[in-house]
Amino acid sequence: MEDSVLKNKIYELMRSEFEMDGFEILSVSDRHYQNRIVNGKYSIFDVQIGYKTYNQVTGATKYKNIENYTIIFDT
Repeated sequence: MEDSVLKNKIYELMRSEFEMDGFEILSVSDRHYQNRIVNGKYSIFDVQIGYKTYNQVTGATKYKNIENYTIIFDT
């Protein structure tokens, strides 16, 4: 699955199923699962999301409230 298509599917899943918004996807990996397909039709991905904050004094941006998920999609 192409990276941008996968990220769009993840955004839609998080918004519709978990009512989450305002987050950014920091990483998507299938490295632990790349040779595994569950029941022959599902792919597994590790996803890390975070919320971007902006420091008005220094101008730096950081990610806070970083969360990790394991997501299963139909192939």
